[in-house]
Amino acid sequence: MTLLLTSTRIRDDIDECTRFGFTPAIIVRKWVEIPEWAEFRGFVSDGKLVGLSQYFYFCKFPEIKEKEHEIVATLQVFYNSIKHQLPLDSCIIDFALVGGKPIILELNPLFMGTDACLFNWRKDMFDAFEFRYLQ
Repeated sequence: MTLLLTSTRIRDDIDECTRFGFTPAIIVRKWVEIPEWAEFRGFVSDGKLVGLSQYFYFCKFPEIKEKEHEIVATLQVFYNSIKHQLPLDSCIIDFALVGGKPIILELNPLFMGTDACLFNWRKDMFDAFEFRYLQ
């Protein structure tokens, strides 16, 4: 609790939620080690997964290039299996692959206050699925 109450990031996130009228929630899950290459940000618009970006977009990971098709297929199948359970039709989902299996790390509203990773809020329309990673 001390970490949550003294975290600048948590305070900033709660301030953003309040400012934009979102209700924040903290969900605790078992800690798992996740390689940096295995985290991805998904963009969902009107119930469709329309964009996927590597999460740590300032680094180049050869694992992503080697597993590109497997990553996309795995996360699309996973998203389709859970989309009916999501509280929002448009959102941002942070995924991770742990031992090749997908998990959800975080769920955020789809809005410009959230980092677009390798996409650009002003230029990208999210009208067709695209996977972006540093090549």
